[in-house]
Amino acid sequence: MAQVVYDTTPACKSPCGIFYHAAVDASARQWRMATKSIHRLSYIRQWRQHRGYSLDKLADMVPMDKSNLSKVERGILPYNQEMLERLADALMTDEASLIMRDPTRNDAIWTIWEQASKGERQQIEAIAQALISSKTAA
Repeated sequence: MAQVVYDTTPACKSPCGIFYHAAVDASARQWRMATKSIHRLSYIRQWRQHRGYSLDKLADMVPMDKSNLSKVERGILPYNQEMLERLADALMTDEASLIMRDPTRNDAIWTIWEQASKGERQQIEAIAQALISSKTAA
């Protein structure tokens, strides 16, 4: 019978399961295995795909190990400010968008904003201000 016991010792840098399979080995051989994402998820993978970059290409641009980049995308490894800055530069966006905005949502306000010309952006701002002002006046 298989059983997963979670290692909470300091030696285990990220939560990992210790897999015991009694049918294979009576002395309970151990395998470390990655569990579900434990760090805050981001939209790094969506931004990478949105820009048409492969994992290899983005890893070379950043620079970063491809396997670690994949783990950051999946939430297995944490990201830090420096990493977000390098990724944002490579993906031609800002750091906040990497963690808050899905670029594949065409109906999202920021996607509409990016597609608008300077004049259209001024109109969008004026409409938004009028909408907010009328709401607070009511």
